[in-house]
Amino acid sequence: MFNDAKIVLVLSAHADDEVLGMGGTLFRLREVGCRVIWLIMSRVWSPRWSEEKKSIRERDIDRVAGCVGFDEVIRWDFPDNRMDEFPRDEYQSRLIQELNRIRPDTIFSPGPWDWNWEHRIAFETVEVSIKPAYSPFVRQVYAYEIPSSTDWTYKSVRQFPSSTYVDIEDVLEKKIAAATLFSTEIADFPHPRSPDGIRHYAAVRGMEVGIRAAESFALMRKIERHDR
Repeated sequence: MFNDAKIVLVLSAHADDEVLGMGGTLFRLREVGCRVIWLIMSRVWSPRWSEEKKSIRERDIDRVAGCVGFDEVIRWDFPDNRMDEFPRDEYQSRLIQELNRIRPDTIFSPGPWDWNWEHRIAFETVEVSIKPAYSPFVRQVYAYEIPSSTDWTYKSVRQFPSSTYVDIEDVLEKKIAAATLFSTEIADFPHPRSPDGIRHYAAVRGMEVGIRAAESFALMRKIERHDR
């Protein structure tokens, strides 16, 4: 993962998906010098959210961006919880435009196994936008888990297929500190989005591969090239 990553695009259907799902890996990517770009597909909107809550959300996004050290934050304006009302080719055309500008070699996205349909929209947008004819520069694509969305599915129907693990023991507390900057998203244990819930989630994934704390990913595509 890290050896092939130089320009990384991280998609979130909603701001908070990324840091809850792969916050430790984000810090790892920054440590090795990757350029990391965050694309948020949706925004909260009125009257469903008050002006105060909208302001808090934008403030929290700025704080998380500064904490993680994203090189760029792209904010789309599709309405949160209403993304299914828009044609899929609108998402595709906008993402292809961004891909051609950024030219990432690595993409991270929510996966198609979540109960949240907007996470699935994010995944499908990536899938249809990185056809080899469109984005030949993309070398690897990973789906990431999102606590309380990936793990609260019916396991007989949707099961996250972990295939790649990142050791986050040394950055776990940094991940939790970043996650808690989303002041409206953190809950009390045993909620998966509590600080202890995040720790337990990392411990479970770590035990699967014999380390203390990990984040897991589903590898969707990886192109190995031999440069002669």
